[in-house]
Amino acid sequence: MHEKTSPLIIQIQNKAELTSKISFAALGFAIPISVAATSICLTITIISLILAGNWRAKYKPILTNKVAISAIILFFAFIIGSIYSSATLPYIIKGLHKYDKLLLIPLLMPAAAEKKWQKIAIYAFLGAIIINIFLAYTNALHLTNIYFFNKHSSPMDVFRGHIDMSFFIAIAAYIFAHRTLTKTNYRWTNCILFLLTTYALLFLNTGRTGYLVFAVLICILFWQQLRWKGVLTAIIVLPLFLTTVYFSSDTFRTGTNAVINNVIAYQYDQQSHTSIGFRMLFMHNSLILIKKHPVIGYGTGSFKPEFMKQFGILPGFPKGLVTPHNEYLLITTQLGIIGLILYLCLLLTQIATLPKLDQDIKPIAQAVVAAFIVGAFCNSMFYTTATGHFFVYFTALLWAPITKKHEQTNR
Repeated sequence: MHEKTSPLIIQIQNKAELTSKISFAALGFAIPISVAATSICLTITIISLILAGNWRAKYKPILTNKVAISAIILFFAFIIGSIYSSATLPYIIKGLHKYDKLLLIPLLMPAAAEKKWQKIAIYAFLGAIIINIFLAYTNALHLTNIYFFNKHSSPMDVFRGHIDMSFFIAIAAYIFAHRTLTKTNYRWTNCILFLLTTYALLFLNTGRTGYLVFAVLICILFWQQLRWKGVLTAIIVLPLFLTTVYFSSDTFRTGTNAVINNVIAYQYDQQSHTSIGFRMLFMHNSLILIKKHPVIGYGTGSFKPEFMKQFGILPGFPKGLVTPHNEYLLITTQLGIIGLILYLCLLLTQIATLPKLDQDIKPIAQAVVAAFIVGAFCNSMFYTTATGHFFVYFTALLWAPITKKHEQTNR
């Protein structure tokens, strides 16, 4: 016979269960704000899930979640990659650490299975973005000079750099726009927040990744509302809108002109030391590395040492290039075509399981996957701490209900 669990232990488990959900929701607020706060919330969430017990009931159904399994397989590939890696042990350990975030997807799913906490978590994320935008406006108006991020280049860089924050703000703008069109409650509030967020992104922010992600997400929004008619509408409306912004926003115009001028400069001089010129050079050199070991790559954590070995130190990168500013190239350099296929399988599994999601979170899930697919061409989105945590957090948050539905089906 099984011993009866004492009331004290049950009480501790119940409190731990609640704490895990609260800290998981708080994690949505922490990710755009602070690395330290993110680490604290993650630690509390995982410890609370352990103390809450009932592990078999929580995690056994996750083995049926294809998204979680895809994440585990990809991380396992990085473990195998560490065995044959050409990098030294410190680089291998760092490489594994950067991609161990994949394990957070299945680990966090039990804390995100209930609709109530899903909504609270999304509100928490949006709340962090609203605070950042408010401070961005006060900074721009010279009412404040608040910057927690040292290397700020615009009023928007309050808590994060312009690349990370522009990515987060583009997604927040999409969510506010979607809610404006689909929710009757607080419609005007969502509309105003969409306008404020969009203005901040296009007029105060210097992160061009956000511009690209925003344009893609607006196209997706049109498609979600009007299907192919929406796509045609977006093809007409979006260029007109962006043209208007181009002539109205000095920041947007400067950033756009820089892209054009950088590309032209690179065509004449492939050693052009510009933002886009460097990225094109990184891509070119990364492809040279990949061609030498196309199948399994150089192993986990190998990009920086292999790049330095073959191409040396680049101007502006005295300590060596850490990533090629492209997640697809970074993974392929380390794990070859096999690793790239596994990474794409994770993304495609998310897309394939979208029909199983509830209608109220399905559009956001579509936007998150699309934003990450596009953003990964411009930056090493998963390798980077903030955007990598964002991806695993929203994957666990939005795809956890698939596990719950499967469990209910089999009862």
